[in-house]
Amino acid sequence: MTLSAKTNSDGIFSFPALPVGAYKASFSATGFKKTQIQNLSVGVGHTADAEAVLSIGDISQQVVVEATGSDLNPTDTTVGTLIEKSTIDGLPLSGRRYTDFVLLTPNVTADGQFGHISFAGQSGGDLSGYNNTAGGASNANGASAFTVDGSDATSYYYGDNRGFTRIPYIFGLQAIQEFQVQPNVYNAAYGGAGAGFINTVTKSGTNQYHGDLFYYNRNSGTGANDAVDKAAGNPKLQNTLQQFGADIGGPIVKDKLFFYFDYEQQRHRDPLYALNQAQSAIDQTSFGVPSSSTLPAYNSHFPMAASISQDEATADPTNPIYLQGVANALHEIKSNLGPRARRRDDLEFFPKVDWQLSAKDRITMLYNYNNFKSPGGIITFSPEPFGADELLGNNGVKDHVATVHWTRVLNSSAVNDMHTSYVRDEQYYTPSGLVDPNAPEIILTAPSVFLMGNATFSYNNLREYQWQFADHVTLTHGKHQLEFGVDYNHDSIANSNPGTFNGQYIFLSLQAFALGKWNIFEQTTGNPKFNFSDPFTGFFLNDTYRITPNLTLTGGLREDFQIYPNPSGNPALPLTQHFNNQYQRVSPRFGFSYAPFSKTVVRGGAGLYYEIFVGGNYQNSTQTDGVLQTSLNLLDFSTSTLPTAQAVVFPNKLASNDSRFSGASNIVAISPNYKTPSVVNASLQIDQELAPQTILTVGSLWSHGMHLTSSTAYDLNRKQPTGTTTFVLPNGKTLVEPNLDTGVLQEGAISSSFNQINALISPGINNYVSLFTQLNRQVAHGANVIAAYTLSKSTQSGVDFYNQFNLGETRGLSLLDMRHRLSVGVVYRPEITTSNKAERLLLSDWTISTISQFNSGRPYTGVISSLNDTAALQATPNTAAGLVGGNSPGYGLAPGEGMNSFTGPWITEIDLGLERRFTIHEKQYISLKAQVFNLFNSPNYYVEAGSGINQVEYTATCGDGSTLNQTCTLAPNNGTGGFKTFTAVSQPNPPRIMQFSFGYSF
Repeated sequence: MTLSAKTNSDGIFSFPALPVGAYKASFSATGFKKTQIQNLSVGVGHTADAEAVLSIGDISQQVVVEATGSDLNPTDTTVGTLIEKSTIDGLPLSGRRYTDFVLLTPNVTADGQFGHISFAGQSGGDLSGYNNTAGGASNANGASAFTVDGSDATSYYYGDNRGFTRIPYIFGLQAIQEFQVQPNVYNAAYGGAGAGFINTVTKSGTNQYHGDLFYYNRNSGTGANDAVDKAAGNPKLQNTLQQFGADIGGPIVKDKLFFYFDYEQQRHRDPLYALNQAQSAIDQTSFGVPSSSTLPAYNSHFPMAASISQDEATADPTNPIYLQGVANALHEIKSNLGPRARRRDDLEFFPKVDWQLSAKDRITMLYNYNNFKSPGGIITFSPEPFGADELLGNNGVKDHVATVHWTRVLNSSAVNDMHTSYVRDEQYYTPSGLVDPNAPEIILTAPSVFLMGNATFSYNNLREYQWQFADHVTLTHGKHQLEFGVDYNHDSIANSNPGTFNGQYIFLSLQAFALGKWNIFEQTTGNPKFNFSDPFTGFFLNDTYRITPNLTLTGGLREDFQIYPNPSGNPALPLTQHFNNQYQRVSPRFGFSYAPFSKTVVRGGAGLYYEIFVGGNYQNSTQTDGVLQTSLNLLDFSTSTLPTAQAVVFPNKLASNDSRFSGASNIVAISPNYKTPSVVNASLQIDQELAPQTILTVGSLWSHGMHLTSSTAYDLNRKQPTGTTTFVLPNGKTLVEPNLDTGVLQEGAISSSFNQINALISPGINNYVSLFTQLNRQVAHGANVIAAYTLSKSTQSGVDFYNQFNLGETRGLSLLDMRHRLSVGVVYRPEITTSNKAERLLLSDWTISTISQFNSGRPYTGVISSLNDTAALQATPNTAAGLVGGNSPGYGLAPGEGMNSFTGPWITEIDLGLERRFTIHEKQYISLKAQVFNLFNSPNYYVEAGSGINQVEYTATCGDGSTLNQTCTLAPNNGTGGFKTFTAVSQPNPPRIMQFSFGYSF
């Protein structure tokens, strides 16, 4: 493509919205020699500087110079890291998800087990560890934004990269040209995120035909067993990953019309273990049955409701009725521990056409299709410490996106960049088929939490439709580059999610489970379908002012807002009929770039950023309103009740028209005081060019999150507690705290017509500060290095709590705090200069690569079993039941401990790659790769927000649970699978394994 422009009176010119690639820049003027700069690199999201001094002479004469290779670009106020194609192709990557390379940059950490990424201590999405989501019940703060070829690739329902991270990738790695990572950005053109912007550009065809064919194989036969399964004596499961595909690009009409096509497929056999150490250790004596007694054979899938009470079973544990229940309970538990088949198969294809319509017009059209199927893959953990084999249902994703992008040069100083997109993303979940699909979900809390039956989240079908339009205009006037525009995204959701329509039973003891005598029952009825739209609109104005050749300022304003409909709600409670759309989200931005010396640039800035309010929060906080859906919660802690006489007989469910649903129900709402989360970011850094294309950066980043959505259940209808609990610690000390037991807490603070009124609130605050350094050298030959070290501290309050009446006790380290993080990525392609042909043949075309990552542990909270938690029995789809951490349905803070006062172990991984290319022809070659991941087989236990570790520090012996002032004696949880027992390994950092690949390129 060829573009032309005139410099203005200040000698400044601009070519905005150029496709990434290498360019020639020619400068000419009457009476001067023509000057041409070759190999000028233009990267995504960056400004490339090109300066020329014209010599007096005839215009027919030409001076050709090579671009200096400097990536400093002193007029560029962008703060971020560009990951180029040579880096993407060269580094070892397990799974081929290109966004994993984001972890090579500073101020970025992995967030949870699902591939989320946290920028500057902010939440990575719906299943972020920040929101205490191991049980899948929390609120997302949509902190990050993703774009591909200029179009928004963010799910507004999940607040995450589209496809919801269970999927290996949406766009195939082969199709990625390069991408840019920015923890914060000071140009007002960027919106829809609090921290973290990932801008990706895909490949395009050129005037030459080019293509690739590849096959990758990763097999557990070349690897080690994970540390948790090995400690439990479980043999290594057969895990086989095959990834293959091809791409091709070239001209349709030379210089005018180009095509590119990518096809990629994954076939992954990925079995897992359901492994719960405490449940594995139980036998009949755990139920109080003497070892001398003989149990009968099991005769039902679940224990059936017995005709004797717990008191009777305690008095005579050899009662035949009880023995039969114990036999059935043991079989249900033991048969659900062990290996579970699971697959993760994916198909993706991506056609793209670029049309250089004229010297002033370029149109790009693309379509991407992805179909992901994962039988048994509803949970990605391995091993899975809480879910039974039968609980692990199926997951699938179908994603379509079509985009048209038009760039038009209006005149020598103005460019219009416009695109429109259509997105259809479908997430579906189905039961495992290992149990009756109408069976309820069962939660057994003793001796540790174990979920059986059908998961309440295994009936979901969610479709997200997005119509996008954006128009950005760039004007160059004097020393100013003005940008203004509009972004519009009409997001629509169609969701069918029955949730607890089949009921949920909670048993607090093995004895209760064997008798079929539940302690807590919950069921929802009504309409499982929920449809809504939440259009997003953003306006911005930005000015980049080049005051002097070595000082550039940028500043702007952005206004983003979403419009959610007022819910139909419940007329008996008006607050359920209103959603407070926050229209005033004015976000000022300021940045600067200053070059005090020729090879030194100081950059910095500050800005306010509003996150999107994710659709999942809206649905979960409006659907169960007592009209559209009604939730019923029943309690029965008596040990004298006959299971056959309970209000609902296990494992049955209530009829949808049961009169009990019309009584005082549990409902959800959005607090009238809820505010959209926002983040203030600021940074200062010094970039020093050490050598051509080699930049050393030293800097600091600050981030302050405000109005963050709480992950814990907050009940507007709960009355202030009046009783006390005296805790007797193992060392004899006593602590007196409010009695937060469910049996003494009462509803009715604002309405006697309802029980729980669980509200979405936004009291959360976090603070992140870091010192960081980065070395960035990305070249086509020689040593390519991206290395980053971040020293940071992240604190929080109000996000995760156990006592809704005292949020002041929630201050502590953030669940995403990671004090130290070092990452090093190196690709080395030695240049062999020997004249000896044999040596050249033997030593040429080798590539050695490595990724090394060292991450300090994350904090978690010590908790106490079944006590000290106002949210323990909150029946809500949108929040966790207190400090759950995945280990329990509602455990509170261990007396005497602080929030997040324990720290998990380090995660370290060193990956190594070796590649050899064999040239067939001048433009054809074959490549063979061998890669090993986690070379030294570090155990890499996963600990985040209490998930991956048993965080129950004490077990308690108390009264009957309904005494206003009680005494509880605490004992250390030191048994099998007790406190600090590791239960999971990090999925992004699994045990050692090798991968081999074959590739052909032309």
